[in-house]
Amino acid sequence: MLDAMVLSWSNKVRQVRLSAIVAGLLLVPAGAGVSLAQNDPIVSPIPVSSALIDFDAVVALGIPTTVTVFKGYGAQSNIYILVPNALRIDRDANGRPNASLVHDSPNERLGLRGIGAGYLTIGVLPFISGEDVAVVMKRIRDENPNASFAFPAPASSEFSVAVPFAPQEVIQTGVAGNPLQTETSLEVKLNPLATKALLHPRSGSVSSIVVRHMYTLRGIQRDAASQIQIVERQFRNSDSLTGFCFKYPSQVINLASGKEGCVSPVVAGDQILVAQKLLKLLGYDVGHLDGVLGERTRSAIVAFQRDHQIGLDGVPSAELILALQEEHWRKPS
Repeated sequence: MLDAMVLSWSNKVRQVRLSAIVAGLLLVPAGAGVSLAQNDPIVSPIPVSSALIDFDAVVALGIPTTVTVFKGYGAQSNIYILVPNALRIDRDANGRPNASLVHDSPNERLGLRGIGAGYLTIGVLPFISGEDVAVVMKRIRDENPNASFAFPAPASSEFSVAVPFAPQEVIQTGVAGNPLQTETSLEVKLNPLATKALLHPRSGSVSSIVVRHMYTLRGIQRDAASQIQIVERQFRNSDSLTGFCFKYPSQVINLASGKEGCVSPVVAGDQILVAQKLLKLLGYDVGHLDGVLGERTRSAIVAFQRDHQIGLDGVPSAELILALQEEHWRKPS
């Protein structure tokens, strides 16, 4: 039941976007006048799946770029293969990740003790700067006017997702949709303990999700006797996401209650009231002094934590009350 509900919900919120650079295995022919600035279309794409990479022919560019450039082998030496150097969790124009966490926790009133299983979806894609690629193409074409450019298709591809308190989830993706050129959507079912880790307010200060991509490319290399060998070379890229539920509460939902965001540990009302009084004395707006952890109180806690460089979680914990008391004692009468 959870799986069906999760899939229905995540399909509504998932924003699947193709890489801003390419769509499919492409060759940019010499003289095509193509600009690879981000979001520009590729003109006159030509598939080149038969090109072998010459791993001994790395192009020295003399500048840091988001791609490593190899030449093609033999008759294809005018083809320059652009290999992405980094993986990125996909984000929208406002910096929000293309990710969602759904959990089924009917006993959320128990705080983190009532958390059930969860379902994480996250979109990743190769990080390729269009500006970098444009510079690389110009430099190479200045020396070789016949140069053409391609992105490789991996011989194998494997993504893994690591979340605290859960076994690393390995996702075999194959290579049907080239993961070096398009977004890949990953889906991971989480046990209650791992779900709890992502829902804890202090996920705001740790790397809570790590995505890794391991893939192989086929090409040639020369042995000590200069004999040609066809080999597969392994490449690894990764990216992480910090503060998932705390930074992006609208992308976390409890299917049982419809509530969004983190789940706070259960805190006694008298402890909340102490925190409220101290916050008010220090000039923070907590609303009514009622011993209830409402949005204004939570925002005041976060503001205090941010002002004093304390881990952001919005929870009136014993540690927070101690910090409030110390600040109150230091404040001039």
